[in-house]
Amino acid sequence: MKRWTFLQSIRINVPAKRLTGLLLAGVMAASLMACGKAEEEKEERVTLHILSMRGVGEFPEGTDENNNPWVDYLKEKTGYDFEFTFYNQQNAEDRNLLASSGLTYDLISWPSDATADMVKLYSSGYLTAIDEYESVAPDAFGQVPEDVWRTVRQDGATIALPSVSTTTGNTGMGIRADYLEKVGKEMPETFEEFKDVLIAFRDGDPDGNGVNDTIPLGGAIPFQQTIEMFQAFNGITAEYDVDENGKVFYSLDTEKGRRMVAMMNEFYGEGLVDREAPTMNRDLYLQRVTNGNVACAPMWWWIKRQTDNSFAKSLGLESAEESPMKWIDPIFTNVDGEPLRFAPVQASDHVIIFPADGNTEEAMKFLNLLVTEPVNEYMVFGKEGEHWERNQDGSRKKLPLYDEESYRWHYCDGLLYDAQIMQESDGSPENAAWYWPVQDFAGDYSKLSVYYRVPPLKDETALAYSELDTYVRVELTKFMMGERSLEEYDSFIQELYDNYQLQTICDELTEKYNQ
Repeated sequence: MKRWTFLQSIRINVPAKRLTGLLLAGVMAASLMACGKAEEEKEERVTLHILSMRGVGEFPEGTDENNNPWVDYLKEKTGYDFEFTFYNQQNAEDRNLLASSGLTYDLISWPSDATADMVKLYSSGYLTAIDEYESVAPDAFGQVPEDVWRTVRQDGATIALPSVSTTTGNTGMGIRADYLEKVGKEMPETFEEFKDVLIAFRDGDPDGNGVNDTIPLGGAIPFQQTIEMFQAFNGITAEYDVDENGKVFYSLDTEKGRRMVAMMNEFYGEGLVDREAPTMNRDLYLQRVTNGNVACAPMWWWIKRQTDNSFAKSLGLESAEESPMKWIDPIFTNVDGEPLRFAPVQASDHVIIFPADGNTEEAMKFLNLLVTEPVNEYMVFGKEGEHWERNQDGSRKKLPLYDEESYRWHYCDGLLYDAQIMQESDGSPENAAWYWPVQDFAGDYSKLSVYYRVPPLKDETALAYSELDTYVRVELTKFMMGERSLEEYDSFIQELYDNYQLQTICDELTEKYNQ
């Protein structure tokens, strides 16, 4: 029996001219289907939803966080699409509200000084552990030393991916050199000289407007760093410190802590520090520094760079190097005549956490691309020939566009990078800085995890730590502004033991430290 194919049956029953048309239509339909399928496959790109810490710099007109050349480059080089949402990392309520808002994120950039809140999110089931994803992000995992991993493990599970930030020379004290000259003072070398300079700024009308309205010392951002500034003045290196026997203690429960709070109250009462320091935000800080209201201010190296660029534009200077805001270099000594230092080198500046309902595998693949070339080089330095050029000795020289496109730090700050590489290219202060030199710890990250960033605690203790931290900031504000008497300081410290498990917190930290 003869078998007929489909085409043969058409040939028998359909005239030739019509057959040709049908064949052409069939071919065209098949081609269109194939093209459509190819286009569909081509357009199947994963969109990553990212909640990240807000960096420095304004987006140019006509651009925003999801529409600018840097995002376009990331899309091109990584093959992913993005939906970025930025939050104010200094605002704990803002951060926690966004993280638990019910929106689906694939990854969240989280400040590592908010460890307790991170642990609570994990314990509630909001976050997923990431141990199983090392195989899809070997480079991102491989750059993290073992001792740093210890700071993000909870009950045997790894709950975050740390950034590796061996940051030195991060923060210094900026001072208006022109104001210093107008009040007839030299760069201070001791704390006593520094305080004398602040009094001269307060009383000497350094901006020449006929009114003594200059703010001698600006508040840092956030208020926690204003607290750390006063800690540095008094020789306190961290909120939780370690004695010679390896026992962790709470620094405010010392004579230095009492002296620090009294100094905060004194500076505020005598008008030596910004009256709005307790509520200082980034925009107000930058506004006051760049419009000349503030004579002296603690600042991160990247804020110093941004203010220098602002001064260059507003004052018509040839370059940012001519900015009147200079580092106090070397930094002056503290009250006890010792080197002024606070906040030891950071084991991890921030971490990446992963919501349980997000696409963790694709997020991990993306982060792995960020720490490898060429994406990593572009994220940190930009394009060769546009943002930087190579010197004869092989180092990089910044070009004007490098600083002009400062909005890119929204992405660099919040995602993984090695801050040391960035700072080597940007001229971070060395003698002017009050961060502990990295060699003081000789790479012993286990010390850093207790010294600066509190490691994960047991669930109940983590909650107590978070509540204690919030309460202390509120009460320190009251002591500073005179709303609470310094005579109540002893009872304030006792409250921390009685109501916020301070002894338990110190005991657990001691156990972590000595593991």
